Amino acid sequence: MKKPTCSTNSCFSGTRLFTWLIVMIGLIAVSLMGCTNGNSQNVQQKKEGIRMMEPAKLAATITDPKAEKPLIYSLGPFPELKGAIDIGPGADKANMEKLKVAIQNVPKDKAIVIYCGCCPFDRCPNVFPAMKMLTDMGYTNHSLLNLKTNFKTDWINHQYPLNN
Repeated sequence: MKKPTCSTNSCFSGTRLFTWLIVMIGLIAVSLMGCTNGNSQNVQQKKEGIRMMEPAKLAATITDPKAEKPLIYSLGPFPELKGAIDIGPGADKANMEKLKVAIQNVPKDKAIVIYCGCCPFDRCPNVFPAMKMLTDMGYTNHSLLNLKTNFKTDWINHQYPLNN
């Protein structure tokens, strides 16, 4: 019995194999981009309704002797921002309780700034639970410090005020 042979129309020849591989790589790339867009959408959903404060604005407020200072809470590994109160990572439920105790006597309209700075927002487990908690507790003047990359890049590298 004679073994079947492949004709160029029926088997993966060099050109067909190459084309098939390119198509498969393209499909995988599109799938991965969809996952990334999902993360961006999740971050956008988390950020909806959250007041963001730009680092330059907070730095100006901190350094202005006449400006009313907000309460600043660090929910990450960098409590070095001038005037920040170190709560600890917001992903830890014990630290969320610590924040709740820290603000229990604070007027609901007092300016409060929350920050972490460990990583970009799409990966930060610390700030969004705190912002939700403040909203749920009836606070009306809280902001998330807009550290898009991390604390070093968005605060320290700009030589904004730090604790001594």
